[in-house]
Amino acid sequence: MPTNVIAGRRSLVVLFAVFAMVIALLALPVAPANAAATAACPATTPSAGFTDIGGLSADAVDSINCIAFYNITKGTSATTYSPAANVARWQMALFLTRQATAHGVTLPSGADQGFTDLASLSAEATTAVNQLKQLAITTGTTATTYDPFGSVARWQMALFITRLVTAAGITLPSGADQGFTDLAGLSAAAVTAVNQLKQLAISTGTSATTFDPFANVSRWQMALFLARTLQAGGVVPPGTGSIVTAVAAPDVSYADTAAGKVVKVTTKVTDKFSVGGTPASQGAFLAAASIGDLLNVVAGTPPTYQLTNKAATDYNAGVIDDVGAVSFDIVEPISGVVLRNDFATNGVYQLFSTDGASVSVAAFNLDANAGDTVTITGKGTVADIQTVALTNQTVSGDVEGAAGASFNVAPFADTFTAVAADSITIDGATDTLANFTADLSDGDAITYARKGDKQTIALTNTASVAISGKVLNNDESVANTVDIDGAVADQAYDVASTVYIVNGALDDMAGLEAALTAGDDISIVRADGVVNTVDRVTLTDAAFSGTPETRGVGTITVTFEAAGDESEAIDYTSLTPDVGLVGTGVVKYTVNANAAATVGAFAAALDSIIGGAFNGTVSVAKVGVDIVWTVTTTS
Repeated sequence: MPTNVIAGRRSLVVLFAVFAMVIALLALPVAPANAAATAACPATTPSAGFTDIGGLSADAVDSINCIAFYNITKGTSATTYSPAANVARWQMALFLTRQATAHGVTLPSGADQGFTDLASLSAEATTAVNQLKQLAITTGTTATTYDPFGSVARWQMALFITRLVTAAGITLPSGADQGFTDLAGLSAAAVTAVNQLKQLAISTGTSATTFDPFANVSRWQMALFLARTLQAGGVVPPGTGSIVTAVAAPDVSYADTAAGKVVKVTTKVTDKFSVGGTPASQGAFLAAASIGDLLNVVAGTPPTYQLTNKAATDYNAGVIDDVGAVSFDIVEPISGVVLRNDFATNGVYQLFSTDGASVSVAAFNLDANAGDTVTITGKGTVADIQTVALTNQTVSGDVEGAAGASFNVAPFADTFTAVAADSITIDGATDTLANFTADLSDGDAITYARKGDKQTIALTNTASVAISGKVLNNDESVANTVDIDGAVADQAYDVASTVYIVNGALDDMAGLEAALTAGDDISIVRADGVVNTVDRVTLTDAAFSGTPETRGVGTITVTFEAAGDESEAIDYTSLTPDVGLVGTGVVKYTVNANAAATVGAFAAALDSIIGGAFNGTVSVAKVGVDIVWTVTTTS
């Protein structure tokens, strides 16, 4: 099964639109005007079971349930929240430290910070107060007092939350005047904090022109403030996020369904990380991450990466590929990476349906093909019979790997093949298999569907699209083919009458092969009978370059993705590195601007990138008779 990331191509992507319902508010003085579900507090947030919040606005109820879901509040009992009570400063400390954890902040030790008025608090509350001081979220009411039983005023709340936001790595807005006319008597810091809350949509004020800064904060109001802070910080509930498609430390790639492509991010040791809601180091995060996990990337300085581990068996619904006689894979539909491998459809403690109708196991396996979707329920035991529901889908995209009557459509591994009995149209008109085979070429637009053993295929001829990219290492390639980054198969370059252009000059196949090395830029345009009458291969020499991934201690090899898909471990002291380059002079090293660097300095620069201290690239090229390695670091 291929796991290469193919972005920017048409593929079957099932998108789910999420619509937030606006709920009318009850007449409470400072409840906001919108009660829409958010990413941080989605409509699926479960009830906390509090029985004393029924008279509140829908938004306040949702916010209380939300902060309970994140374990920011435990209520005043198992069934009560006491929403109208004022928030005491010791309660505020607990709220804020638990909220900090939800934002991925690693809590400090909670060692004694010199407050002398905490004696009657629980150990948990005492630790929380000291942690707030260590995080610079509170300075106390004096150097030695915190006033734990005092009520939190709204201006104090503004300072607490903006400092929490800073601790969470969120960039605060300017704090410019937001039109509140009742802030006289506050410190400049408090005025700025109040205005920043408005800019962050954490507070709307008690009216368009008033904030009521000296009023105490009630527990229902605090729930609103904290839930909006979760949203402002980009926090999302565990178990949600984008599917991880590749992990190659320090890089992690994920499927961005909104953009319809795979995105790769490079983590740094200074970034913030969590695994399953628990703060983690970069090393622990990368060790825990694998294909199929869920990732949220929260923008900030530094960014926060929130990982939720998922097992293959968690994927009980999705798009299928690699369909065998009695099995299929469930795949991520943008990249094609496998989420659940070789799910068996052998009929043992299983029931099957296709498009809502019950079918036999044989009929199910005949009907299933790449691009269809399935839903699996049950464990497949005598006590829990498994149901497997198939929905036939249409696969649409660009033809890749055209060969005779067979073709691929990204991102699927399975090859589709037309036969004489199929319903075939070409450019909108019913046609024959012979004409389909003659017309089929890479870059054509195609749609494919199958119901039982009946295939329906619609081909639209287009001028061939260039198959372009970096040349990858060709160790696995068959004769007279080249492995191109992003292509679903090796590409032949020995078709009769092919035109060869090497470094801008007309050449022949021997000249192409003499110049061809990994890292070069290549483009192949197939004859299509529309615009191009012959195949055309264009090659431009380029350095073999990419991001360093690993370098074993004491070794003289570096592994990096030269073109995005394949990692090659290359001896950086050899005149014949395994990329098709052969030097007869010496091996040279350049580190940033130093063109006379030692091999030790080169290795140290590689390690600084691999370890996450810097971003950077490494490349190797033949210059004259020498092999020249270059590493460039950026902050």
